[in-house]
Amino acid sequence: MSIEIGSSLSGFELDGIVPQNARLPLVHGTSGKNGQSILNARKITKRHCKVFDKELVYLFYGRPAYVPNLGAESSAQSSFMPFFFVLDPEKVKTDIAYPFDSGAFVNGFYGEMIAEEFQVNDFKIPNDVDTLRMFVTRFFQSNENYYVREFDAHPTVKRANLIEDCYRNLVCSNHQTSVDDRSATIELQTSDSIDIKPDNVVAVVLSSIYRGSRIEKIIRETLDADTVYYRVRHGNPKEFVAAAKERVFDYLQDKGYF
Repeated sequence: MSIEIGSSLSGFELDGIVPQNARLPLVHGTSGKNGQSILNARKITKRHCKVFDKELVYLFYGRPAYVPNLGAESSAQSSFMPFFFVLDPEKVKTDIAYPFDSGAFVNGFYGEMIAEEFQVNDFKIPNDVDTLRMFVTRFFQSNENYYVREFDAHPTVKRANLIEDCYRNLVCSNHQTSVDDRSATIELQTSDSIDIKPDNVVAVVLSSIYRGSRIEKIIRETLDADTVYYRVRHGNPKEFVAAAKERVFDYLQDKGYF
C-alpha cells in the first residue's frame, strides 16, 4: 500500500462540534530498558520509522497504547516492564495526527475494514488539542468512552461519508482479528526529540519494582512528576501493559479527566 504524502479527503466532519471533555495528556510508551534510558538522558529521542522513512517520536492521545515487540514468555526482568510517559499536550510539539495506528494501516492490518483504495493520509486529522477533543466528542461522546473504546457516533453522522464509514467499521468491528486497541487510539507524530522536564511531564507509569529507587527519585524530585505504579511483577509483556492501562485509567479518573 503506497503513501501519498499530502493527500487528504478531509473526511471527518467536525464543524460545529463543541468539545464536552477535558484535554487529555499525550502518552509515550516504551520498553523498560528504553524507559530507564529516557529518564537518565531526560530525552525521548526520535528514531527511524520504516513506515514513513524518517525519524519520529510516536505519541498517543490519552491512552497508553503500546504493544511490546516481544514473545509471550513470562519474565520478571525489569527490561520487559514498560514505561509510559504522560505529557502535557500544550508543552509538546506535534506535526500530524491520525485516528489510529498509521503503521498498522500502511502494513495492511486494517484491510478487512478499510478498502485498499484509501491512503493513510486520507484519514489525517488536525493535531491541535482542541480538535482532538472535538474528535473524541464526535465519535465517543466522552473521554471515558474513548479510553475504553466505546464508540458512540453523533446521530448526525452521514453513512455516505466514506472516511467516517471506514472509521466506524474499524472501531466497531466485533469479529476475530489481529488488530489491537491502537486502531481506536489517536496517534500523533513529531519529528523532534522531546526533552523531558518538570514543565511537560505530568506522570510516569512504571512497575512497582521501582518504588524507593533512583528512578523514582528522578521522576519525583528532578521532574516533579507523579509516579503511577502497576503491580505485576512476573508475567508476559502484554500482561504488564494491561496492568498499566488499568492504573492509568484510575489516575486519569482521579485527576478529573473523566
